[in-house]
Amino acid sequence: MSSLKKFVGDYAYSYIKNIAVDADKIRKALVTPQNARNVFSGLDEFQIKSICTEISGTNTFGTIRETTQEEIIEDFNKAGYDTVIFDDEEKIAEYKKYYADGEVICTYNNLAERMRQYHMIVAVKKDIDKIQRGKAPQRDDEYGTSILNIQIAKNGSHMSIKNRYNHTVNECDSTLNNNLDMLVLGLQAKVLGYYNIASLNNNKCYYNRIVNINGIYLKYNREVNNVYFGDFVLDNENGARFTDHSKYYAKVNDDYWNEPYVLDFQKKEVIQLFDVRYQNSKSALLIRAMKENLLNSDNKEEADNLNIIFPDATKELLQCRKKALQYVANNYGYDFQKPFKVTGLLGKFTAKSIEKATVSNCGILLICKGSNVKCVRLNKGKFDIGVRQGYEYIIDYYCSKEVFETDRKSGKLGIFVIQQDDEYKRVVKNTFTNSYYSNRDEFDKSGCNITKTRQRLHSRLCAYKADKRKREVDAISYENELKNIKEMFSRLKSELILKLSEAKTEDEYKKLRNVFDYNYVWIVRHIKTLENKVIQNGFYSIEEATNSITILKETITDKIKKIEG
Repeated sequence: MSSLKKFVGDYAYSYIKNIAVDADKIRKALVTPQNARNVFSGLDEFQIKSICTEISGTNTFGTIRETTQEEIIEDFNKAGYDTVIFDDEEKIAEYKKYYADGEVICTYNNLAERMRQYHMIVAVKKDIDKIQRGKAPQRDDEYGTSILNIQIAKNGSHMSIKNRYNHTVNECDSTLNNNLDMLVLGLQAKVLGYYNIASLNNNKCYYNRIVNINGIYLKYNREVNNVYFGDFVLDNENGARFTDHSKYYAKVNDDYWNEPYVLDFQKKEVIQLFDVRYQNSKSALLIRAMKENLLNSDNKEEADNLNIIFPDATKELLQCRKKALQYVANNYGYDFQKPFKVTGLLGKFTAKSIEKATVSNCGILLICKGSNVKCVRLNKGKFDIGVRQGYEYIIDYYCSKEVFETDRKSGKLGIFVIQQDDEYKRVVKNTFTNSYYSNRDEFDKSGCNITKTRQRLHSRLCAYKADKRKREVDAISYENELKNIKEMFSRLKSELILKLSEAKTEDEYKKLRNVFDYNYVWIVRHIKTLENKVIQNGFYSIEEATNSITILKETITDKIKKIEG
């Protein structure tokens, strides 16, 4: 048993040392000591003993509950679900429409393949079109449970109930704690029985982020397409993978937009488990770090926080984006037939640190974040995010300086710095395009910048029109309108006081609560703002004055109507 203590750790061993458990089965089910400690770390005594006895036993509980679709549908109806679909790929595909953009469950990425491995039931609440998102989404709220995608592994190992919010909420793949009895008592056994399953092997579905697939338990950090990432990688088709930590390290990114990857220290590779189109853009720099033994099994957990400078990183740059040099040449005039240099960086950076590493305070930065590459210009020690677009080169840009600064300080980026002396650069005269994303200037035949000339003329025209509007509104007095609004508000206030003094029932108080809300405070604030603008001639246009007055009148009138019923 002493070897078991080393495997599961002191905490778990203190609870199981005096009960009958099968040490070999526990080691086989938990795979690695670190995973064993992760699994048990958040559990209490009862839960630890339950898992260990479950692993040590037959993992078969109870008898099969014989049932029919009609019986199951009847229970779902009791819970408010008027549509229930059993294993019908075509019909299930139709219900993709009920998921918001960016929240479609990954099941729909390859529905046919998913249904090859899983029994699938979709339950849809009555009047689903009328169910609104919660202002503060919760996994098991009315919206989150308004459509349930229930997936049961055909080998009986596990079940998952997908949430309508998807990854907007935590534990989205464990809706209702993966327990249909939370809808109608006994429904879980009926559904399992329909598929000839007595019970799930992972009988404790409520354990936080613990999955059991074919008898292997994993405390996971993230799930993608039913592949689970923790101390190793686990899925129904391949089982446990990358368990040898001297050879592999599964890297889970912080956000759901970046897919996990695996570092292979033996082959010095970055293994991409999913769509290669979304491979990590700094993979080439990570591979070089492994080949130079700057990243290995000893410091693998610091893979996102390494600070490394790689001179002559042209090869890695072209592995990341094969048209990167073409982008820089076409947009910034770099001549790559002449001397230039590419420096690779991992980690945090500043303008000063780049200058220290490259002996230059100018250059083009291509920043690797997740699967994206974004361009920033370094110009005489200052970062400029207003760069030319490069969508045809698969190069993006930063929409704000704040986002760039956050990324720069995170230390989790890969950076390529491309530099060339000014004497070798060509003057770039870009061809004008009306593309929404384009910020390229138009030049005439003599080389004059027509775009900037037009911008100056446009600014003068806008200033003239603004001045004209100001003179027009200043010539109008709005004192009578202000007086009228104050009288309306005084009436509202009197009506509210009267109704409050007369209110007796809960409904009467609720009606007043709907009047005296944040909009009431808004009215007070905006009457004062209106008064200041009337006194100081602070309106910029007749349209602004008219809109301000109209909105105030309409808001006060609406509240008076609510009071009067």
